[in-house]
Amino acid sequence: AVLLRARRLGVLQPAIIVCSALSIQDPRLYPSDDEGREKARRKHKSLGGHKSDFLCYLAEWNAFCREWNGTSWNSLRKYCEKNYLHFLRCREWMDLYEQFSRILKTHFESYVCPFNSFHRDSLHIALLSGFLGGVAQRDRDNGCYRLVGGKDAYLFPGSDLAGKFPEFVVSAEVRETSRVFLNKSAEILPEWIIKVAKDFCSYRWFDPKWNSVRGFVEAL
Repeated sequence: AVLLRARRLGVLQPAIIVCSALSIQDPRLYPSDDEGREKARRKHKSLGGHKSDFLCYLAEWNAFCREWNGTSWNSLRKYCEKNYLHFLRCREWMDLYEQFSRILKTHFESYVCPFNSFHRDSLHIALLSGFLGGVAQRDRDNGCYRLVGGKDAYLFPGSDLAGKFPEFVVSAEVRETSRVFLNKSAEILPEWIIKVAKDFCSYRWFDPKWNSVRGFVEAL
């Protein structure tokens, strides 16, 4: 669903990159020692700031693809060792990217997908179409998020959204440990939900008023 809508919206390459990343174990590594873990966090966080974990994956992809010369894996291995990435998972990520591209009978001139080559909103709308169960709205009174089914959830501390508190989010992974955490998330606009899932939405009308000029009742 995500890739088919992404094709229609003109964001197929970034969608393939992100969907490939979501299909593997997180390629980012965090050493067991405190100093190494903090260095890894800083390194990965330097590619964030997009209010979207999906765009963080894309930034990571672009970074290591710029290092890879297309022939030797040695340059990629060295990059991964230096930047706290799992080399084999990155290889798997690239393999899936190739497979999705072949299945969809598409080819891109470069592995690198610059952020200015696509519309970010369109990418997130495409992703939303595949993860409607991960839609959540901020509950200001309780300091959490409310999922579609009414369950309380919290943004994962390592998310690019942590500390930002957007009103609506979509998450590709809802993980239940000590709490229910929203992982692999992005900020969305509520009107996107109606655009993607109009038939699944329930509607409520309120504050009806008679418009004497137009001759009928208006409501919100």
